[in-house]
Amino acid sequence: MALLIILITITLLILSIGYPILYQLFVNSNQIERQPTETQIIAHRGASKLAPENTLSAIEKALELGVDMIEFDIHLSKDGEIIVLHDEMLGRTTDGSGNVADYTLKELKTFDAGSWFGDEFKGERIPMLKEVLTLVDGKSTCLIEVKWNQEGVYKGMEENIVAEIKSFEAENWVIVQSFESSYLENINQLNPNIQLGKLLIGSWLLPVPFYFDYQFHWGKFTPPNYISWVNFYSKRATPLYIKSLKKKGVKVGVFTPNSEKDLIKQINMGVDAVITDNLDIYY
Repeated sequence: MALLIILITITLLILSIGYPILYQLFVNSNQIERQPTETQIIAHRGASKLAPENTLSAIEKALELGVDMIEFDIHLSKDGEIIVLHDEMLGRTTDGSGNVADYTLKELKTFDAGSWFGDEFKGERIPMLKEVLTLVDGKSTCLIEVKWNQEGVYKGMEENIVAEIKSFEAENWVIVQSFESSYLENINQLNPNIQLGKLLIGSWLLPVPFYFDYQFHWGKFTPPNYISWVNFYSKRATPLYIKSLKKKGVKVGVFTPNSEKDLIKQINMGVDAVITDNLDIYY
């Protein structure tokens, strides 16, 4: 009996993982025409195919294209300044090395964040959050993803974020998102007017639903009432999952479909937004 239960559990788990993959492979992906008022297009790390990701150049190019939202990532420097960078380590997108959190802002500003992408971006610097908000200034919506470092979440990050958004009076053109729920809970307590989004990876197929955020969880994700967006990993998305989330009163986006075929699949499933690097499909 115990062996049978184990086999059934394994089978259900395989189905829960495999169904979204099979759906993604065989779903109808006929060409459709994008309507401007429907699915929103979100520039992943700025216009990251046209300029080095998460730099002012990438943000500026996304603004020039007129995207619906601009997504970028933030970390905290050693001296408590919010900087815009995807990785907790410097080596991939700058000429620095080591952990972001081990450097002061002044030190981080000495690193070149553009040469890896192309000679024309030599001398591009890691931007501060306030520099990005100054550049955007309400001309697009900012979708800010809050990261963490090797030691865990950044202490005091939420207070800094709230202060920055308040100083720009940006509550109506900024959304803060994260895989880490504690960031979102704390920001909501500090300023309930800031829009919040939850990042997820998971499966909705019963009887073994599960999802990942900062950790692994069995069961269905139920958005708390302060969450207005759920942004879901596109390779795990199915119409059932999307409809289930939207019935809970949240908007649903997916990350990060980049081919035209994958973008069309996601739009056909009824998502509210797609986070993508491949902006030239639409602009």
